[in-house]
Amino acid sequence: MRPNRRLVEQRTGGRVAYVFLPDTAIGGFTNFNRYYYSQVGKEAVILDERFNHGGDIADFVVDQLKKTPQMVNSTREGEDMSSPRRRSSARRS
Repeated sequence: MRPNRRLVEQRTGGRVAYVFLPDTAIGGFTNFNRYYYSQVGKEAVILDERFNHGGDIADFVVDQLKKTPQMVNSTREGEDMSSPRRRSSARRS
């Protein structure tokens, strides 16, 4: 795990996601997809764009962050799962 992600995890009790975007080109697209979606369901996200090398996918990231839950599944074992990221705002039955 990246040092900054580990620090955010520890200091927030696992409630906040951390995603580093090295650029808004292929590297940033890859990092966003890998690290954002692996932390779905957290209360907030820190997008670290410091020292960003530029690019053109910033609108993709903004569009993904604007999405609201489209479905909610309940598992037999317990916790609800929603898509894409905000479990707390999803309806529970």
